[in-house]
Amino acid sequence: MKYLKMLGLAAVAALVVAAFAGAGSASAVVLCKTKTTPCTSKWAKGTQLEFSIRAGTSALWRTTEGLSMKTCTSGKIKGEITNEGSSIENVRVKDTEISWTNCTVPTVTLKPGELEIKGITGTENGTIILKGAEFTTNDPFFGDCTYGPGTGADIGTLTASSTGDAVMDINGQLGPVGGACCPDVVWIEEFTLTTPKETPLFVRPS
Repeated sequence: MKYLKMLGLAAVAALVVAAFAGAGSASAVVLCKTKTTPCTSKWAKGTQLEFSIRAGTSALWRTTEGLSMKTCTSGKIKGEITNEGSSIENVRVKDTEISWTNCTVPTVTLKPGELEIKGITGTENGTIILKGAEFTTNDPFFGDCTYGPGTGADIGTLTASSTGDAVMDINGQLGPVGGACCPDVVWIEEFTLTTPKETPLFVRPS
């Protein structure tokens, strides 16, 4: 009995050690100009980024039931890398501007928020998490509505490129944070990297 008890304690100890080892070896990602692992050419803190709506496409906001709320033929996301990533932290980009023009319904950004880029295992791409942003729009049917990602929402994918035309493919849900009868909306839009120009971008382990 004593022997079995010792075996049980040893098993528990092994699990604890394994858990701490796993926590210590967890890695985050960086934006890299090459596919090297670890990255030897990070996109540095302070780098200014700009993504513009992909030529020939439109932004779409629709309800989760499929009702179109607005379309826009131009728009951009601008930001600055505030955390270039490390072995324990993901890349963070402070949004300095999220805007839309040529829209069927006007939309104003109240708070641009922040983007966090998380790696997608087995790829050079990343998941885009939006935090802290707020947008207001005046819809003919629903009236004045304010939307945001809550504590953080997965809004799409950052697709790598070796030629400097990385794509930010937005397809995520925003919830109402103001307004009387405002539905959840799905934001669909495709952006292409325009600044820095012709710079390769890969989401890589640090």
